[in-house]
Amino acid sequence: MTSVAPDTSQPLGADGRTPILQVDDVRHSFYSGQTAKRVLRGVSLSVDRGEFVCIVGPSGCGKTTLLDMMAGFLLPEEGTISVEGDRVKGVQSASVGFMFAKDNLLPWRTAQGNVEFPIEFQSASRLERERRALELLEHVGLGGFGGHFPDELSHGMKQRVALARTLAMNRDVILMDEPFGALDAQTRIEMQELLASVRQAMGQTVVLVTHDLSEAICLADRILVMGQGEFVAEYTVPFDRPRSLEAISRNPQYGELLSEIWSHVRATRLKMQASK
Repeated sequence: MTSVAPDTSQPLGADGRTPILQVDDVRHSFYSGQTAKRVLRGVSLSVDRGEFVCIVGPSGCGKTTLLDMMAGFLLPEEGTISVEGDRVKGVQSASVGFMFAKDNLLPWRTAQGNVEFPIEFQSASRLERERRALELLEHVGLGGFGGHFPDELSHGMKQRVALARTLAMNRDVILMDEPFGALDAQTRIEMQELLASVRQAMGQTVVLVTHDLSEAICLADRILVMGQGEFVAEYTVPFDRPRSLEAISRNPQYGELLSEIWSHVRATRLKMQASK
């Protein structure tokens, strides 16, 4: 199995489709006094409607910066980002949902109340808010826990509520920044399989940043490997859906793909360490 070397002159994407998310030649630096550190070096990316894309790479390579720009939390110095054809000029609350590494639940609200929170901004009636919140909690395996407060829930259960709340935003595009990074190994696998099944049923476009290469292979349609502020490789995941880590890990292609992606990540990490 070999990687596809990305053509940085053109956005990455599947041929013949209109992308829902487009990144064109984005460049950005962070400044400390008079010193500039280039974090993105001409990144281009195209994501199709309904696609699940994972971005992997070592810490500090620019993954989260790029994700923040897709959400509109940060604007690029150069280049453009568009969602559904509209250029991103600020927070994309109307078209993009965002799930952080921390659950950020409101402690004074129950699980149901937290899921209802984004629905309250959608002109829905009280009965409709309750119905949708309970339905989403059922989707993420928390039927019957709607009346529990966050401090009565385990870490994994809190992340399930956070996922339900993200889905309640009713956005076509969901951006996720290491949402399962703090979970124990067993709970993490459970959440990966839950996300895959819920997203398959609801059909959102997802861009997920992760350090976990197995997670990327388990979830993604495509995996983009970021070097120092630019994509260095792209892989199409060859496994049919539905898929589970337990099943695909027995396939020889899984080990080969994992090894190839890791070789890119390791090379970038060593390069970054040498440049310090």
